[in-house]
Amino acid sequence: NRFVLQQREWNYLLMTQRITAVLATLILALFLTGLMFPVGSYVIVDDDAQFGARGSTFTTIQAALDSGASTVEVRDGVYTETLNIAYPVEIIFRDGVTIPNDGLTRSVYIAPAAAGTTIRGKGCVVGLHDGIGENGDFTQGVGFYIDASNVTLDGACVRNTRSFGIAINNSAVNHVT
Repeated sequence: NRFVLQQREWNYLLMTQRITAVLATLILALFLTGLMFPVGSYVIVDDDAQFGARGSTFTTIQAALDSGASTVEVRDGVYTETLNIAYPVEIIFRDGVTIPNDGLTRSVYIAPAAAGTTIRGKGCVVGLHDGIGENGDFTQGVGFYIDASNVTLDGACVRNTRSFGIAINNSAVNHVT
């Protein structure tokens, strides 16, 4: 009787290990094929929405960029943050997007690795100060600081920044309309 009980425990243990191995393999396969975290994903940012509300997945633009999404739609609102774009991405600003600039930073920095980035729509970087940055630093208070090639800015606006609305550095073949 004791032998039968030990045999059942052994069979249960083997079955549990097999199920665990199958589940681990399935999760790995989903991850590697991009079904779990799709490459080329489209995310929505809404500053006043709860997670998942109205189809939104993020409340800040930088968090959406950090997710690795290939397309980021930004809904109307005020986004008090500094954006560091580190990879090629398409950002779509819907009407009423405002990114305040404190006059000490670059509101939107497009790094060299982000060549091919497109920002389009009616988003606006609005500066809070006039004049040149501290100690004559022209990189302070910049709306869009482009350090990459083949970047497109289509329809975005910049107002009242401390030094430059759009600064282009070490790059070529950019399109601003």
